[in-house]
Amino acid sequence: MMTYGISSYLNYSMYSSLFGGSYGSSYGNFGSTNSLFGSSSLFGSSQRNSWSNMVPNYGGINYSLLEKYYSGSYSSIKDSLNAIAKQESNSKAFYSDFNSVFSNLKSASSALKAFSSNSVFRPTGYGSSNSDVASVTSDMAASTNSYKLNVTQTAQAQSYTSSAVKSTGNTLAGKTTLTLTGADGKKSTFNFDFDSTKNNKSYYEQIASAVNGRDLGITASVTEKNGQSTLTFQADKTGTKSQFEVEFSGSLAEKIGMEEDQEAKDAIYSVNGGENQTSQSNNITLSGERINVTLKGEGTTEISRKTVDNSRTIDAIKKFADSYNKTLSFLNENKDVSTAVSDLAYSFATTRFQSGALSKIGIAVDMNGALSVNESKLSQALKQNPQDVEKILGGASGIASNAYGKTVNAMNNSRNLYPQSVGVSYSNYMYGRDQSYVNAYTNGMFLSSLI
Repeated sequence: MMTYGISSYLNYSMYSSLFGGSYGSSYGNFGSTNSLFGSSSLFGSSQRNSWSNMVPNYGGINYSLLEKYYSGSYSSIKDSLNAIAKQESNSKAFYSDFNSVFSNLKSASSALKAFSSNSVFRPTGYGSSNSDVASVTSDMAASTNSYKLNVTQTAQAQSYTSSAVKSTGNTLAGKTTLTLTGADGKKSTFNFDFDSTKNNKSYYEQIASAVNGRDLGITASVTEKNGQSTLTFQADKTGTKSQFEVEFSGSLAEKIGMEEDQEAKDAIYSVNGGENQTSQSNNITLSGERINVTLKGEGTTEISRKTVDNSRTIDAIKKFADSYNKTLSFLNENKDVSTAVSDLAYSFATTRFQSGALSKIGIAVDMNGALSVNESKLSQALKQNPQDVEKILGGASGIASNAYGKTVNAMNNSRNLYPQSVGVSYSNYMYGRDQSYVNAYTNGMFLSSLI
């Protein structure tokens, strides 16, 4: 029987269009109009269509039975299509997250592989021999000169802190005026009238909100500890040009008790034994502004070519741990999707078997295989046994090297991770050549298949 694509909805008018009309004597006598379903009052006697030449004479088939058959078939197939569409949506979400976490882990693990081109253990540019004193943040220098950097003082941002008051009390109720004076002598004034219906913490929060709303280059914050609240003002920038003064007037001044706890300071340093230089910031440049260095503490360091910068290494290890943990979480959340994903989750959790070696360099592993970095212990390990750190992480059997291999393999075989539905496991009209689902609800082929 030939079938033709028809409208995607099944209703009275569709049946009328397809099966209504007069078929004449060649289909038998069923009254004066001889329609397929009997009385012309149901579908009309004047309608004719192409179906009149090819639909066989079903005679007394009852309309309600035919409608029930088609409605049941439509409902069944629609449910199947909805299931396929839902699986497609879930599949797309899975692979979107998969590509994100695995791409990040691939990059992070590559940076720790001992022999990769971008390995932090094989630097090609400038680095600092003592990352506690300074670290190289970027390097565009073409020269190979070395620089002896001596740091006398790092730049500091000025800050003031109030007295600690009971958070739930209202001892600060009353009127007060706050005056902030910048290094240029400009004053900013704030007036407050705290009623007794609120508490001390809320009073401090009102002050902080008012100051932060003025964009003065000063950030106010409230800290609560052991049931007591303190108010802090801190300059947004380091250096003496960002210093300021804080003054509360009235009876509340003594209760608030604002005092300076960090003086504004400029950085002081020298290069190659030269005269002292100052900087408002801890970010300085060397070699004609081609080497960017961040000052971290007092002391001396060598800024030279092909020097492993422990600060960069620590940052790379922290990034790796974060990427690894996100990948592990993703796999555990989706391990019920397929056996392949479950196997991957187990494989990545095997880091727990390396906890002994990793703990020696400041990396802890929990029972699920997730990593956490103790920066202080890792920094000490890099100073005392840098070769051990490199071997444990980036060696042939190192955790980063293994992670890189697993990641690349998983990405190359990712099509096998999420199972396909039965509806798309073979070539049919429901699955387009561009690997996207055809919306069968608006496709005539779908309804034709029901005839």
